[in-house]
Amino acid sequence: MPSTAFRDYYKTLEISADTAQEEIRTAYKKLAMRWHPDRNPAMDTTSKMQSLNEAYLILGDARTRERYDQECRRFRQWTLHAQERPEPEPFHRGEDSEAHFKYADYTVHDDELRDWMNQAARRSRDLGNQIIEDAKGMLVEAGKTALINASSGLVLVAALSIVPVLVVKGCD
Repeated sequence: MPSTAFRDYYKTLEISADTAQEEIRTAYKKLAMRWHPDRNPAMDTTSKMQSLNEAYLILGDARTRERYDQECRRFRQWTLHAQERPEPEPFHRGEDSEAHFKYADYTVHDDELRDWMNQAARRSRDLGNQIIEDAKGMLVEAGKTALINASSGLVLVAALSIVPVLVVKGCD
């Protein structure tokens, strides 16, 4: 059985486990706006956005959330007995260490949920990569448009510069 890191998606979306289903989207949208790359040009927000997308993919679906909540209860039970075994090493992914954590000894027990979590992680990475590719494409198109407009402007400036010279020469 492959190991999947347990992630506290509630913490990622900054909500509690008793948050109403319809409020999850609101929380996601608020954080997505806060961490969007356009609003944070000086920092790499890719990891944060991927975490938010992943959390929303799991908690945004009522059926998946229900299974996730069952796994949360198992995880909390597991952590209650942590004093009976050596302290596990937490694993932090990226700069978002608060939202993602793993205990080396804990495995997500629900096979279907584990598959969904892995799929959500892949989809959020793919979405992030697609956004980057789209942004690159838009920048290339904007550059082409700017170049075309600049060329037209140069032709106009050249034409306007020649007209006075021709007028002056014509008067001679």
